Amino acid sequence: GGRARQLSFTVGAQSLTVGRINFSWTERKGRGLLYFFSVSDGRDTYCLCFEPSALSWRLVPLNSA
Repeated sequence: GGRARQLSFTVGAQSLTVGRINFSWTERKGRGLLYFFSVSDGRDTYCLCFEPSALSWRLVPLNSA
């Protein structure tokens, strides 16, 4: 199997590069899984979620992941 890795993402008009993946985890959503990644750009920490069934990434507030 392969691995999903978000290399950069956009917040508002700012493009951020992932400098480090702090940790990752999975959560069940119905019959599928959601993949969460705590990432940092060297200054701030963000939580990204990958949903394979939709092939989409989203930015998740840190207190709701």
